[in-house]
Amino acid sequence: MKSMSSRSAVRPRKGNRTQRLQPTLERLEDRNLFAGDLHGAFLDIPARADWGDTIQVQGRIDQWGWDASGRFDVQWYLSDDTVASNDDLLLSQANDSANSFRHPSIGGDTGFFSRGPRLDVELQLPDALPVGWTGNTFHLLMQTDASNEVNEWYEGNNSGERGTGIDQANITVNTPGSYLYFSDASHDGTPSHVFQEGAIRFHYNLKNQGTRFNPVQPTVYVEAIQEGNVVAELGPYRGVTRSNLLINLAERNLDPGKVTFRPRGKLLSGQVVYGKPGWITIQPGSSLQGGTSGETFQLADLTGEGIVVNGAGGTDTLVIDVSSSAVTAFNGHDLEQFVPEHGVTAQQAIYQGSAYDFLQLDNGREVYLAGIERLEFADDVVVELLVRANDPAFNDQWNLHTQDVPGAWRFTRGSQDVLLVSLDTGLLTPDGRNENPHEDMTGSRLLVDPTDDDNNRSYGHGHQAISVMAATANNNEGIAGINWVSDVYVADVYRGVQMIDAISSALEHAGRQGQRVVFQGGIQGNFWLTGGGRWQQDELTEMIRDHAATSLFAIAAGNFNTNLDTRGGVAALQTTHDNVMAVGAEKHIGQDIHGLENARNVFRAGYSNFGADLTMMAATDSPAVNKQGQINTFTGTSAANPNMAAIASLVWSTLPTATGAEIRQILIDTATDLSLPGPDDRTGAGMVNAESAVRRAIALARDTALAQLYRPLVLPGLEAVVGQVQAKRDLPFMKAPELELEVIPHVARGIHEQVTRSLPSRQPAGAVKPYKPSADPVCASKTDWTKAIAARKTEPGHVQPNSAHGSHESEADDFWQGYGLVETLV
Repeated sequence: MKSMSSRSAVRPRKGNRTQRLQPTLERLEDRNLFAGDLHGAFLDIPARADWGDTIQVQGRIDQWGWDASGRFDVQWYLSDDTVASNDDLLLSQANDSANSFRHPSIGGDTGFFSRGPRLDVELQLPDALPVGWTGNTFHLLMQTDASNEVNEWYEGNNSGERGTGIDQANITVNTPGSYLYFSDASHDGTPSHVFQEGAIRFHYNLKNQGTRFNPVQPTVYVEAIQEGNVVAELGPYRGVTRSNLLINLAERNLDPGKVTFRPRGKLLSGQVVYGKPGWITIQPGSSLQGGTSGETFQLADLTGEGIVVNGAGGTDTLVIDVSSSAVTAFNGHDLEQFVPEHGVTAQQAIYQGSAYDFLQLDNGREVYLAGIERLEFADDVVVELLVRANDPAFNDQWNLHTQDVPGAWRFTRGSQDVLLVSLDTGLLTPDGRNENPHEDMTGSRLLVDPTDDDNNRSYGHGHQAISVMAATANNNEGIAGINWVSDVYVADVYRGVQMIDAISSALEHAGRQGQRVVFQGGIQGNFWLTGGGRWQQDELTEMIRDHAATSLFAIAAGNFNTNLDTRGGVAALQTTHDNVMAVGAEKHIGQDIHGLENARNVFRAGYSNFGADLTMMAATDSPAVNKQGQINTFTGTSAANPNMAAIASLVWSTLPTATGAEIRQILIDTATDLSLPGPDDRTGAGMVNAESAVRRAIALARDTALAQLYRPLVLPGLEAVVGQVQAKRDLPFMKAPELELEVIPHVARGIHEQVTRSLPSRQPAGAVKPYKPSADPVCASKTDWTKAIAARKTEPGHVQPNSAHGSHESEADDFWQGYGLVETLV
């Protein structure tokens, strides 16, 4: 590299600096062409500056390669090392909210080498040393964006959300001996402005105020000052210097407007000293909270500069009363660059314990969004935020739309770090059906017992449950499964293997692979807890307890219309085991929103068990694919728990360090309230919401301390498993005992016929096989809400009870219903 000089400028706050960094230009033979065609040249920045200075950056970007490179964004990051990471600080241009420079096209007719135009950009350094950084030597990284719009001969600069670094230079930033730095903790790119119920982060240093503090580790308070008066006192804090301190403004009574903070300590002599003050502006605002129905919100109805909109469930729309051109940034990028399938999600605001999209307008207003699927602007521009699948039944999958699964898909569609396990009936094997051994399934994702063949049974219960969880999405066939990536361990506990052996084998397999495990249990009734002599209850409960860190069980609450404490079986263990969930069934009355089946309202299925042991609810009547490839309406709590299990697997994919108990708590904390505010005996914590739970997990993963400030959760105690998943191994499936082989075929003969109907008109003609919903009677057992249930019997879409399927009291009947073989009950 050759040394050369150039001129650059800095506007310091504390005086001019004369020492300069001598920039360098790499020789052509030293360049690695396979790192991308674009390369920075003559990058010139000041050698030294103060925090808060505006620095001038000069240079250019050249291109090696024959193809023309179109217009692209250039961004500058300040880093505490030479490696680009999410911890780097994106710098904004001085006197401008933009943080990207739009570079003109390069090359096209100049041969292999093209020289780019000169860059001359002023960048704003943060006011103080960023939290967690040390020292005073840092690195300015110049990078392209990741929108894949750079047309290059070798597109190495189009990789990842951040793009590839094309040049860097060192800069020394002076850190004063005394400082107080306050900033918005939300990561939304506006450090000097915070929402009224947001959080602020600060650190202080009183070292140059005196060396003889009282006591040796002094007590320090931070005063909040508004209009010349001390309105709040933060602390006490111990130590002459502290960093990474957080304050939840929702717990403070601070008015909107500018707030000045200053640290106060006492010397050994008794003298009170104050450190350098800091300030921040609190933005007034308002918020909206939706429910399970798809809704339309009007931004014009909300006041203030800091707006929060939570859709909470269903296909929700936010109508914005300005032109789309008034959007200065969406998650730190241009709105026009947003594509749902590859949407920018690396930058999210963390607010009140969750992650939010943030939309910034040119009038100074900022909007935090969660659970919103659609933006409509005054110039008729519509931006869809959800991920759509091309499967024929996708529009009719009300379970996806009401539980905000397409919104969660923006962040994750599953992970090989999580294993799904189906404790249910089995699947067809290749010998049983050569044409397509597993209808609408990806065979490489299925871990099955080669001796299991569901072909000789007519119900296909397990196939439908697995399709809800993991049917192949975007294959123009059948339905879209909730999890697109994770493997599914299939255990036929009805005929193929004892349940306790299946659980043990799955846990052992996942342990070898370094995976977390989510079980869906179509195992209702007390038989599955006691084992009918096949296993001891203590043996089962100990196994579940001993694997609490790495497993989570979503178990059907049961279809007996009774209290879980009498006929809850394994599901009732949710009260004593925090990695078990008792999942109730929630029905709906339909509503079409932009071509998607939503719920005008939802209600507890009349057969669904209830009580203090109920964890929460999930959708039933879910479109599912049976073993013949037909799309059925899969009903009962047997349909609710695969919904819950698959959503839990998405959450665990985003927070692999969590325990099973922590994933369950996230699902509970982010559920949408139903019949009553807060947990209740009728619907538990409410209805699961995939996007809300995934956003909560993302916040915990990216800034645990900030996310826990609002909703404390036990800190994740396990190491991340990303990259540790090994190759699949043969599974140690075991034979079922003779007694079970004799009992189950007898039980299976009680299956009822199903009624056939066609798919709704939204489906393309001939796109799928006939739609065959199951009947769905309400069981006749007494409940504490007899009057309420009786009233609902007259609601549209409500199925009348069938006396042939009333409650049974004998252990034999309990065994039958517990297995979930009667489609009208499960």
